Amino acid sequence: MKYKFWVFIALMFSTFSIGAQDVDIKLSSTYAIQNAHIIQKPGKSIEKGTLIIKDGVIIDVGTNVSIPADAILVKGDSMYVYPGFIDAYNNIGEKKKEEKKNEEKIENPGNPPNDRAGITPERSLSEVFDGGDKSIAEWREAGFTASLSAPSDGMLPGKASIIIHSGHDASSSILKENMGTIGTFQSANRIYPATIIGVMAKYRDLFRQTSYAMKHESAYKANPIGMARPAYNKSLMALIPVVDKSQYLYMEAEKLKDISHALTLQKDLGFNIALVNVKQGGQYIDVIKSQKMPLVLSLDIPESKDKKDKEKDGDKKEKGEKEKDKKDEDKEKKELDPEVEAMKVRRDKAIMEYQSQAALFAKNGIEFGFSGKDIKGKDVKKNVKIMMEQGITEDQILTSLTLTPAKMLGVSNVLGSLEKGKIANLFIATAPYFDEDSKIKYVFVEGEQFEYEVKKKKAKQEGKEGTITGLYACTIDVPGDQRNITISIAKSDDSYTLIIENEGDEKEIDDFTIDGNRVSFPMEINEDGFTMKLKYDFTIDAGEIDGSVIAGEFGSFPLKGERTGDPKL
Repeated sequence: MKYKFWVFIALMFSTFSIGAQDVDIKLSSTYAIQNAHIIQKPGKSIEKGTLIIKDGVIIDVGTNVSIPADAILVKGDSMYVYPGFIDAYNNIGEKKKEEKKNEEKIENPGNPPNDRAGITPERSLSEVFDGGDKSIAEWREAGFTASLSAPSDGMLPGKASIIIHSGHDASSSILKENMGTIGTFQSANRIYPATIIGVMAKYRDLFRQTSYAMKHESAYKANPIGMARPAYNKSLMALIPVVDKSQYLYMEAEKLKDISHALTLQKDLGFNIALVNVKQGGQYIDVIKSQKMPLVLSLDIPESKDKKDKEKDGDKKEKGEKEKDKKDEDKEKKELDPEVEAMKVRRDKAIMEYQSQAALFAKNGIEFGFSGKDIKGKDVKKNVKIMMEQGITEDQILTSLTLTPAKMLGVSNVLGSLEKGKIANLFIATAPYFDEDSKIKYVFVEGEQFEYEVKKKKAKQEGKEGTITGLYACTIDVPGDQRNITISIAKSDDSYTLIIENEGDEKEIDDFTIDGNRVSFPMEINEDGFTMKLKYDFTIDAGEIDGSVIAGEFGSFPLKGERTGDPKL
């Protein structure tokens, strides 16, 4: 089989590696986004404007802008530029936790060590941060370029920091560290505090101990003679900024009961409170408004049940299933249990409260940010569209994703809008963001460009839904060369046959794995005494192949393909 081009790749990369030791290749850090529709902030936009980025900062934006000679040009024709979104509360970038096995048994479950009880307010995000965590890339692709991110798990899991979604290490990604302490109502497992009553009692006890420690420390500093030296307790020391009201306690309060518990503690202990990841807050509008509490609403929005049912019914019709006879439907309605009907009414009301919450707060003049803690980045647009159906406007949504969180977190001087002197955090979409077919093409995080492939929708091939069989014309994109191959996947009974062809030579692959629509197989190339191990890994969706060819130490090369006909038999 003719694979001499892999030999060429190996030599090319080896040469490059040697040369790279002596030559420092650096691309320009200056960009000019030209002729784009620029939304500087909600309610203010520029038609056919130009935005200049240099060294991670916006240095100019407008219609009559001089373009630096060294600028990399980004043509924004017919595209829309938005300020990067800010997630006002999440656990983005938190290092994946190792599964704990055979933990040491607690001798006194009524008084366990703080870390085992989920009480670690001293823990900073930087201690558990992983710039390579996939959550950063996922949210960046959805247009989010910064977030208030915090450690998770436990009653007091740690302190939140503002990060930018560059995907680099903590020193490069953390914009402002230890912004506030996170509080939750998570109970501990089989140790104190194991109930909500225990959690409430533990908060009060910790605040009492911290207040006492502060007084002891102050008195000792004033006159230590005759006094015992204050003992050092890292958890209590970490709570001092909350107790002395110099920092907020960010309370996770999803449901009504959580908000009630949080407000009770705040009233008893007097700390400054911010309510985050709120899903059911409508009943507390007056309290939140009167106390001007920072508020972060959840982006986790359920769809209406009747909408889901209609989609299912539509699917059934497409599959040819018969609809029930009208008489049967009437009979079923009569036989419905009144309690079941009442439950459905309550369910529909609860869903409506979730969907209309943002519009209700906006209508009452209450500012809020959004939290993506319980959803995927790709679901944001769908969920905000559901909110908009209940009355909140596009500008109000954009404000809650940009200006409000920037102001709330004290970074409005550098984030939240596209203005001269601010950090170059932005994204470029193919159409207005809220349009159905709008896709994000570019994202800039502190001036660093990330580009995404914008796929055009293709009509599904008749009779091919859910199948992977076929003959596919594919390209492997390597630097300086694009190779064309064909891949044939045939199925007989429960077994597949996979054939790959390159320059007229065919090879049947014996060792391959097919998992749903994902295909992978290794291949060893022997050419002129040179051996290279390759691995093909791709998915097939609606007649398209998307994946990569991994060539060992030489890297991974994109593999794309389209179905052109029936497989070879």
